Amino acid sequence: MGNEFQPWPNVGVIRLEFTAQDIARTRITTTLGPFAETLLGLGALRMARDRLAPPWRRNADRTATELATFLSPCGVVQVDLFTLTGQADDFDEAAEALLGVPDRNLSAEISVVRCDRPGEPRWLRGISRAELPARRQLVDAVDRTHRRVVEPYWPAMHSALQAERSRLQRELADGGVDRLLSTFHPQARWSSGVLELPTAGRWSRSPLTGRMDGRGLVLVPSVLCPVGPVPFFPYDDDGPAVLLYPVEADLVTQARWWTSRNGSDTAPLATLLGRTRAAALEVIAGGCTTTELAKRLDVSAANASQHAKALRGAGLVTSQRDRNRMLHSVTRLGAELLDVRQ
Repeated sequence: MGNEFQPWPNVGVIRLEFTAQDIARTRITTTLGPFAETLLGLGALRMARDRLAPPWRRNADRTATELATFLSPCGVVQVDLFTLTGQADDFDEAAEALLGVPDRNLSAEISVVRCDRPGEPRWLRGISRAELPARRQLVDAVDRTHRRVVEPYWPAMHSALQAERSRLQRELADGGVDRLLSTFHPQARWSSGVLELPTAGRWSRSPLTGRMDGRGLVLVPSVLCPVGPVPFFPYDDDGPAVLLYPVEADLVTQARWWTSRNGSDTAPLATLLGRTRAAALEVIAGGCTTTELAKRLDVSAANASQHAKALRGAGLVTSQRDRNRMLHSVTRLGAELLDVRQ
């Protein structure tokens, strides 16, 4: 089973109680997407500024600072816009989703974070009532921040998140859900169907209990998550809970995330495998079907299948048929090659 529980002095703890159905529905995804990472970076401006990468400390302008203050007025919790938008690989897709969120849901989420809110910035007037012009201003502000301090580094960030997902997949394959929930993050404690998260109790000194009730859990690593692991429960009662947590990395690895712009760090791997097959290995690291691989590489399904076959022959990829589709994932050797590249 998992680790024995250890007390954290003077820290509130949230306890997530799992049923057998929750355990069966626990899964892993690579990221909520660049829109969510940008929002998490804004939260870090308030909650963990000392841990922020240099581009955030250097490039956060007045608009970003005002938005961060509005979204996290007490510097402990953050308005959860990324649960409202859901997972989105494309920034524009998430932005459109936010513009279409029901008024009551957006207003309710903003009202949850009450602690001495300084009021809406003038340029966001009306956002608490979910007015459309204010929503557009909000999206424009997030977009401006994204273009300055996420988009240039997104390939390296996404590669790091894919490598983390591969690590979690190996833990799951080697030891099942017990092993996964015991090892995904050093501050989580798992035992006898209960997951304890001290970081999620930052807003309360009293233990809190959440019953999963069969909804399942999605583990989501993040580069910019300011604290964690922290669970988020969607407005859709049937949807799974999301457990966000920051990727653990040494200072050298973190520095590479922020010095590699627009995927230039893939050059050594491309020299070894060829540019397209290096890109294919990157995509497969997150787990994908042949159709998904073809779409990401912008090649035909036949070409994608050939690239996967070549990588499989080199021992870097494994493939398994699931009804009428082929699922690809990296082997331990493939994951190690990506890790060395980073």
